[in-house]
Amino acid sequence: MDTDYHLTIGAHVLDGRDKAYLPATTAQLKQFPGLIVTVHDVVLGPDAMAMRFTEHGVSAKHKGRAAAWGGVTLFRIKNDRLRYSWADEDNLARKRQLATGHCDPVKAPHPAPWDVVVELPNDAATDIALAWIKDPGAIANTATIDEISSAGPSFTELITVDTFCVDEIFSRVSGLPFVLSAMGATRAVSRTSTDPWSAKWRTCRLLSIGWACIVPY
Repeated sequence: MDTDYHLTIGAHVLDGRDKAYLPATTAQLKQFPGLIVTVHDVVLGPDAMAMRFTEHGVSAKHKGRAAAWGGVTLFRIKNDRLRYSWADEDNLARKRQLATGHCDPVKAPHPAPWDVVVELPNDAATDIALAWIKDPGAIANTATIDEISSAGPSFTELITVDTFCVDEIFSRVSGLPFVLSAMGATRAVSRTSTDPWSAKWRTCRLLSIGWACIVPY
């Protein structure tokens, strides 16, 4: 990891490995001392990589209650080191599980995530993925969506998207991770509530991390 490592995670920016990223990671591990990251998918390119994962563990702040929450992260590599990254995690699911005491199941792991081969960019795969991403009804089609959460409210029940642009996309045949900047609305869940249905909708700028897979028929 480069000393100038820059991470955008949700609405937060961690600029610098030592001054920002490591303190945030230490705080996470303090709350979840036995934290485990289970990797489900990995895409590796000459200058980029991405993975879908689930973090899970017992919270020291919640009387030993456990939680499992999914996420997606994308990395840009410079001089053989991680330089930039974008990530998003299902923090609402984590909050719900710690409040209720009911931990979600963890999806099946990738059989060998650190042995995947390097893939070159694929323009044809990118065109197919962009056509799907730009379809306004794509996120509402549960037949083609595999959400990172294994339980709880669905993406479309919490967020509506009006306009968006694709900021980053890694074009590989095995998977096409992407970063979107969007304008839309989301249910603003308060810190004292775990019920998303009690929250009011509010207009905001959304950063979305996704993963498109091309399945041959």
